Amino acid sequence: MPHKVKPPDLLVGDLDLVVWIGNKVLIGETKCFRRPATVHEWFQHEGRIRDAVQQLRRKVDYARTHPEWLAAQIREAGGAVDLACISVSGCVVLNSALGALQVIDEVPIVDFTLLSRYFDPGHADFLGSKNPVRFDRVTFYGSQEEAAQNLEGYLCHPPHVGFYKTSIDWEERSQFDFAHPGRMVARIFPAVRLAGKEDIRLP
Repeated sequence: MPHKVKPPDLLVGDLDLVVWIGNKVLIGETKCFRRPATVHEWFQHEGRIRDAVQQLRRKVDYARTHPEWLAAQIREAGGAVDLACISVSGCVVLNSALGALQVIDEVPIVDFTLLSRYFDPGHADFLGSKNPVRFDRVTFYGSQEEAAQNLEGYLCHPPHVGFYKTSIDWEERSQFDFAHPGRMVARIFPAVRLAGKEDIRLP
């Protein structure tokens, strides 16, 4: 959206990103966070992502209940949607992969690279096998209609990272609870098993 999208209700907040494919409208809550370096910063990072989810849900709810206003914003940008068929969804867009590839309260969390790849080039090459090493290509859609239909599924479960997700082990670590001094909390985080030299067998 080339112009500022500001709902009349100031409590809703500005819409950071608005993309439409046919009658499918995607609203994005964009966040630029510093890379967390300490346990405390990780604690804050995860909390800020959850805050972003709540901000996004408020904006998506407003757009869904005010389709005429949303359609007017799209017309101002040179687009058009059918009010009888308009569908609105949302995602949180981060500036890095830290915190991405999860779904919180039915809201997908992605990074800018993941989101932009859907539109250009519209496909991805990924490691399909470690032994022997094989790279496969997945095409996200074949038409504008498919692009609109497949968007939500892609954001929640990007098909080209499925292989890597199966290589994740969830590990647990205890840390101090900064919200409640004197208590401990368990931090669960992913550890990715990458292909080592012993896994690679070139055909």
